[in-house]
Amino acid sequence: MRIPKDMTDWIIRDNGLWAKRQHCKSRGYEYDSWRLYYHRKCKRCGDPFLAEKSSSDKNEKFGCFCSRSCAAGKGESHSRWRGGKQSYGGYVYIWEPSHPNANKRGYVAEHVLVISKKIGRPLIDKEQVHHINGVKNDNDPDNLVVMTINKHRSLHERIKRENKPS
Repeated sequence: MRIPKDMTDWIIRDNGLWAKRQHCKSRGYEYDSWRLYYHRKCKRCGDPFLAEKSSSDKNEKFGCFCSRSCAAGKGESHSRWRGGKQSYGGYVYIWEPSHPNANKRGYVAEHVLVISKKIGRPLIDKEQVHHINGVKNDNDPDNLVVMTINKHRSLHERIKRENKPS
């Protein structure tokens, strides 16, 4: 939990724990209890935060990060990082968050990266990349052509008509 701006109802105990009184109601009983927190610094972003102390504080990862997004990390710091390359729908995607054609997760299709390097600029919104041999993961620069979305669609419709059995 982030450190609250108003700390008037908090106290610091002798052992360095922060404590907050909490009024509880349970099964008809009312009582006051204390919630105990450690004052910590996030291991990823460095922001200060309060980590709640529980009876099961044996897990050493507990209270190391200020939020779930800091705990998960992004890119190379993510626990499931596999080198920044993944395959989806037959296409190869590479993690390149600074590229203008990157999606919201920071991945760019490899054929887009190859053709951008070949033509010396990123693709604009009305352009698509066509694989000449039809193999989606064959990203050889000689196999790729840039065309408008409409031309690309009509080319695939023509190919589909030609390959249709009579």
